[in-house]
Amino acid sequence: MRAQRIREKGESCEICGQKGRVHLHEIWKYDDESYVQRLVGFQLLCDNCHSIKHFGRTQTLAAECKLDLRPIIIHFCKVNNCTPEDLKDHWKSVFDVWKERSQHQ
Repeated sequence: MRAQRIREKGESCEICGQKGRVHLHEIWKYDDESYVQRLVGFQLLCDNCHSIKHFGRTQTLAAECKLDLRPIIIHFCKVNNCTPEDLKDHWKSVFDVWKERSQHQ
């Protein structure tokens, strides 16, 4: 699947455009009424964009001193033309949604 996506889109991040090594990231859609998550597609992401998509895991790796958060935060702010405080607000709202959705089977 990854090789096919690279043939279709090229070897660059579909969010920021960075060329080079890319990860194949799944895109899921969640129905808040039926509590069902459905795979709707894939996208190619650079290391930094992929780290943002999995920010909970990224924060855990940073807490274990296995990863430096600074370049990831800088990358996010550059791509989204925002401040680190904006990132903090964004992830608070994302985690709030995750907590709510985690209450359901």
